[in-house]
Amino acid sequence: MSSDLHQVRPEDNLKPEGDFYAPEKPQFHPAERPVQKPEDNLRPEGERPSQIRPEDNLKPEGDFYTLEKPGFRPAERPSQKKPKNNLKPEGDFYSPKKPGFKPAEKVLQTKPKDNLKLEGEFTVPDKQKFKPAEKLNVLLEKIICGLKEK
Repeated sequence: MSSDLHQVRPEDNLKPEGDFYAPEKPQFHPAERPVQKPEDNLRPEGERPSQIRPEDNLKPEGDFYTLEKPGFRPAERPSQKKPKNNLKPEGDFYSPKKPGFKPAEKVLQTKPKDNLKLEGEFTVPDKQKFKPAEKLNVLLEKIICGLKEK
């Protein structure tokens, strides 16, 4: 069905004459970026007043003297002053003897006494020895074999 359809174009007598002319496009180059200056309204030029200094008739006469400061040098350390008194020790100096070090005595533990006695034999159940677990397939086979035998 789609092969039966085709476009029908009207025929005309227009024919191109001469050479086909296409103007050459200029080569690409980045454009110049315009300079952007933000406007500052904080201190516009021309509005700041000039400084006015009052004039007087006072003039310095003679030489101007300044004190000369001595250069730096470290301070001298003062000598230590010991107070003088008339107290003097009389006789021999006695100090009591301190007992030497010895370890403390260990306190014996006191256990309460009772009248409970063990009678009969004391039995402890045997522990099962460790063995790795069986895999699931082997375990299922054993269960199935056990069911078949019954």
